Amino acid sequence: ITTGTGRTPESATEHTLTHIYRDVLHIPDDTPLSIDDDFFRLGGDSISSIQVVSKARRAGLSCSAAEVFDRRTIEGLARLIDERVGDAIASGPVAVPTSRLWPIAAAHVDQPGFGSYSQSFVFVTPAGMSGSQLDRTLTRVVRHHSALRGSVVREDGLSMFTVPAADVPLETVGDRIAMSTIDNGWAHPSWTKRIDSLVAELSQKLDPHNGVMWHAAWCTDPSEATGRLVTVVHHLVVDGVSWRILEDDLAHAYALETGATTADLLPVGTSITSWSSALWARSTDADIVAQESYWSDVAAHITPTVASRSVDPILDTGATAATVPI
Repeated sequence: ITTGTGRTPESATEHTLTHIYRDVLHIPDDTPLSIDDDFFRLGGDSISSIQVVSKARRAGLSCSAAEVFDRRTIEGLARLIDERVGDAIASGPVAVPTSRLWPIAAAHVDQPGFGSYSQSFVFVTPAGMSGSQLDRTLTRVVRHHSALRGSVVREDGLSMFTVPAADVPLETVGDRIAMSTIDNGWAHPSWTKRIDSLVAELSQKLDPHNGVMWHAAWCTDPSEATGRLVTVVHHLVVDGVSWRILEDDLAHAYALETGATTADLLPVGTSITSWSSALWARSTDADIVAQESYWSDVAAHITPTVASRSVDPILDTGATAATVPI
């Protein structure tokens, strides 16, 4: 990674973006950073570009991840932002309450284990946080992100994803947070084992067909100031990028609860239902349909497997995976 190979920031936008780049890319304050430095040479990637967009929007700057990729430098992105007419943040299509389940998910919705197919993350909760503050913080986030309130339903033989109203009762959120006390501290090996058991337990409580897309366990230890929130979310509505967005929004929602800020959560971009509807519409476009025969031929001539057999989606799961050094 190379930095400091060009000009220093001059405009207010350049100064703001410089601060954001340092924060997202973990560049120390005493390390030179130029407005001409290339985002990717600084260690940026697709995930960190989304973080740049999120933090830029918090600072009142409108840009997209694609524009971070295209402009590449602080100077280029700042110039684009300053030249943009108006200060409205693009929010994509108007959200629709129901859409067909996106293609890959629709192909797997009836497979064994789909109900508990999930990802997990352990958040550090602030010292002094109360149970009621946690409930209200999570309620804000669940109301804000429609995907967390969604459910899978069947309509006319098709799997659909539907989202209810945003007015989620506080009790509904509280009922999905289990309480757990740990006695040996977060550094003890037993805590790692406890995480594994909690994730396995919580994932079995997921039920996407009945709108249960997430569960959590709040763990505290009398000897530790901070807590740990073990969170499990169905893979339908979360991925590696989503966790970083949720982390920012949870911190912001807690700041709202404690009065540390009065700024609302950032507007959500394209909703998951709008995205799915657009995806299905794109799949019928002539240029996409024209590729069907090519990809069918590719799928029919898959290269031989490295192992003794092909992957079995029922037997070959994360729980049975192993690492073989070569």
